[in-house]
Amino acid sequence: MSQEEMGRRALLVGAGCAALAMLGACGSRGEESPPGPKPGDVLAPTSGVPVGGGLLTQTGVLVLQLHEGQFTAYSAVCPHQSYLVRPPDSDGIMTCTGHQSKFRASDGVRVDGPALGNLVPVAVKVSGADVVRA
Repeated sequence: MSQEEMGRRALLVGAGCAALAMLGACGSRGEESPPGPKPGDVLAPTSGVPVGGGLLTQTGVLVLQLHEGQFTAYSAVCPHQSYLVRPPDSDGIMTCTGHQSKFRASDGVRVDGPALGNLVPVAVKVSGADVVRA
């Protein structure tokens, strides 16, 4: 193998390693999302979810009570880069902590920001004094 071929090979190997390193740096920098709850798991006490607002649970679920006694929930993981989404503000908008994507609390639909998708609904029901995963 000639010096020129060896030099070219070293250059290609180096460029390939640099490209892999750059791809690794492109990964998500969002907070690590906790594993999702299983059906029957308690997400929150009903008394802990404010009427007109919501609560971010330890399991990464946003439990909402937009109207008294009516509970809905979404995965709190933003579809853009997996940062967590905050409970709704007084205007009924939930905002991603990473890049400020905004979602309607009424249906989880994206209304602004870089996220391309909507929040994923989580089926819930009331069992006694708790909101549980349905």
